[in-house]
Amino acid sequence: MTQPSLASPRPGGRPRDESRDHAIRSATLDLLAELGYDGVTMDRVAARAGKATIYRRWPSKLAMVIDSINAFAEERMPTPDTGSLRLDIIEFLTSFHEAIRGAAGGSSPN
Repeated sequence: MTQPSLASPRPGGRPRDESRDHAIRSATLDLLAELGYDGVTMDRVAARAGKATIYRRWPSKLAMVIDSINAFAEERMPTPDTGSLRLDIIEFLTSFHEAIRGAAGGSSPN
């Protein structure tokens, strides 16, 4: 079973270069951290990533942001399996918090 994708379907043509996705996702997350969701635009991401092809990869800004966050989470956050749903959720949220703090390059005051 294949997982549904938020990326735009690309009929025919040259195969997509997946290495460009990383640069685009990275630019998306950087802008999200710097400017918030409202400050992220397809044009800003394209300029930051140096890639004009983002419009063919994601049908909307929301799809691009969600895909970027999902890729970030899959790369940096293991899926907890403690045997307890409660502990899994706590472990996931703790790891999510640490990953975001690390991605933003700073630490929040506690």
